[in-house]
Amino acid sequence: MSSDELSIYHENQLNIINVFKVFWAKKIIIISSMIFGIILALIIINNSKQWWESSAEITHPQYSNYSGFINYADKINIDKAVVENLNRITNINNNYTSFINLLSSKSNKLAFLQKNKIILDYLNENNIDSEDKITKKLNTLSDDIIVKKKSLILNEHSYTIVVQADDLDNSYSLLNDYIDFTTKIYNDAVSLSLIKYKETELINLQQQLRYNISYTKNIQKVKIQNTQLALNIAEKAGINEPLSNYYEKGSTFNVALGSKALKAENKAIASITDLSVLNGSITQLNSKIKYLENIDGPVLNGNSFFSFIQTAYKNPDHISTSNKVIVLVFALLFICIGMVISLALNIFSTRKTV
Repeated sequence: MSSDELSIYHENQLNIINVFKVFWAKKIIIISSMIFGIILALIIINNSKQWWESSAEITHPQYSNYSGFINYADKINIDKAVVENLNRITNINNNYTSFINLLSSKSNKLAFLQKNKIILDYLNENNIDSEDKITKKLNTLSDDIIVKKKSLILNEHSYTIVVQADDLDNSYSLLNDYIDFTTKIYNDAVSLSLIKYKETELINLQQQLRYNISYTKNIQKVKIQNTQLALNIAEKAGINEPLSNYYEKGSTFNVALGSKALKAENKAIASITDLSVLNGSITQLNSKIKYLENIDGPVLNGNSFFSFIQTAYKNPDHISTSNKVIVLVFALLFICIGMVISLALNIFSTRKTV
């Protein structure tokens, strides 16, 4: 490093040290400026509406939370070997994740806000009546419903939902109303899926029943025809009574019964109206159909695919993050202003001395 460069380096160091000396000497001005900035920020905050928040912790459900769904699924599961589609509907992990996704959904938040009485009253009180203004305000308010993970490490199945409002009681009411609103929508969707599954099973069983009835009617006709042919043969052969020790291998015509018995058999088969006598599957299918038809919709009794670790609580001393930012920004801004004033005063006093 040359002597000129070394000299410039030392001068820069001295200038920086001198600046800090000025700041230290004028610290009262800087601190006063910062305090003035904080006071100004607090005045602004005090004259604007405070935003309060209520929050609740939502976690993975226990069996008691979703037992209504499982009990209903067990009832309509008449074919225990084929449960893949039913398990997909009632899968606990998938449903919990889907519920959280719905809770976080912007469209779900907007649907709730559009119907909520507190929000509708707020819009009326503030004369927000045009469609554009309402849409803009609802979009803003939807950002005040926050769903976030409780912890990224400790509990992957725990979320916190926070609702901010300009009134503490309103934030608490909105929180509970939103959870109830979302729970009903999701429960209705899962219930509908279970009911559709039941209806599909009914359709399948009814199709099987129709097939078995058609098949059995054909079997009945074939039996009548075979009996009639055997009767014709027996009458022509003069076999009136059953023959003993006579058996014709591979024959479908039991001529050995004799014409009297064959007439009775033919008449009996033709008179059968309950086809389950000829096919036991018809009885089984009818029983399954009647069983499913008699099952009412799922009785949920407040069931849901989540649980509260704790009930929703209010945060009465909480000022929203935006207000904290205002205080911090004003404090930093006026610190900078205090520094500029300090440097300006120092330059002015130096020139005056010279």
